[in-house]
Amino acid sequence: MDGYDFKPKPPRAVTDFLKNKGLKPAFSWLDVYPEEHAFDFTVSKATQINVLTDIREEIQRALDEGLPYSEFQKRLKPRLKARGWWGTKTLVDPKTGKKVKARLGSPRRLRTIYWANVRTARAAGQWERIQNNKDMSPYIIYKLGPSENHRPLHADKAGIILPVDDPFWREWFAPNGWGCKCSHRTVSVDEAKKLGYRGKPAPKIPRDKHINKRTGQVTDVPRGIDPGWHTNPGLSRRKNIKMFLSEALEKAPPDLARIAISDLVRDDEFKAHILGERLSTYPVAIVPENDAKYLKSKSRTVLLSQQTAKHHSINKTPKKYVKPEHWVRIQENIEIAKRYADPKNSSIIIYIITAKDGEKYRLVVKTTNDQSELYVKTFYRLGLNPVKKFRGDQHPLKFNEE
Repeated sequence: MDGYDFKPKPPRAVTDFLKNKGLKPAFSWLDVYPEEHAFDFTVSKATQINVLTDIREEIQRALDEGLPYSEFQKRLKPRLKARGWWGTKTLVDPKTGKKVKARLGSPRRLRTIYWANVRTARAAGQWERIQNNKDMSPYIIYKLGPSENHRPLHADKAGIILPVDDPFWREWFAPNGWGCKCSHRTVSVDEAKKLGYRGKPAPKIPRDKHINKRTGQVTDVPRGIDPGWHTNPGLSRRKNIKMFLSEALEKAPPDLARIAISDLVRDDEFKAHILGERLSTYPVAIVPENDAKYLKSKSRTVLLSQQTAKHHSINKTPKKYVKPEHWVRIQENIEIAKRYADPKNSSIIIYIITAKDGEKYRLVVKTTNDQSELYVKTFYRLGLNPVKKFRGDQHPLKFNEE
């Protein structure tokens, strides 16, 4: 583990995984649900924010600068000793009220902290790259790591090839346990065929129930995966970010939600998103309530997927090219935009947006099949003097807004 290093330095998707996490003090690693580890940084027995902050800062530095474990330990150990978070001490378990002897900082603990956070950050970053390139490499192959002795239930997964979005990867995306060195590689259609892929479904894997002794939570875990490691960190991270943003916007008063959307779209994070450096969905507008009713959508938040964002950022037609600042105009003008129905598809609304400078845009919003979310289907500039007729303009929608 001492020689573990990044060459070259990790991509931004890896370093941002930890950078965007919140802090969650916890007496035990079991006090935090598996999915929470994807968006909250926690270390067992690190119940003080300053200790947790010290550990995260050094992990972040190790990720940003590609530092090996030896350098990470050299920097962090004196910081933890200065705070008294080192060795074995008697602590009160906040859950039981009992005094227990707890091991705090130690070389072994730091090695585990380093391994767990570096591996999950790399897994999350790899998942983003996999999603970003799935048009070219639509399959994933499960690979064993360099360990001398492989876990039998991991070894029998070696060579499994499945589509990128197969449910199998929601759980069997390494690391799949403490110390697991398994990995994945994406492959093209041709390579998948050469390797023997014939479209067979994922193997059925027995599942075991595990009871969290701290919380009482019963978890259904695939046999072969350590409890707590049965979530895909990249998938969980994206899902929870989207859930947090969408739920927060849905619950906010309309005026505040509109302001929040405008601020989000002006943020540098959004600029990175539309340039293909992010993979999470991103909110770009809140539609009026009657629009959501027409689309039979349970949500009013319009999301921009990475695939659509990337397509618009590389549009080669100069007159239609959408720059980062153009996306702000959706929320600024959507309530007064002209709306049109698509007679062939009732899950779509076509908006013709006119900005303050007179430039017009065509936005198409579509609801998902389960009517749970709204997405941008297309968005492009029409210019200052567009043609009079648009596709669908024979079917105007007129709503009486609240």
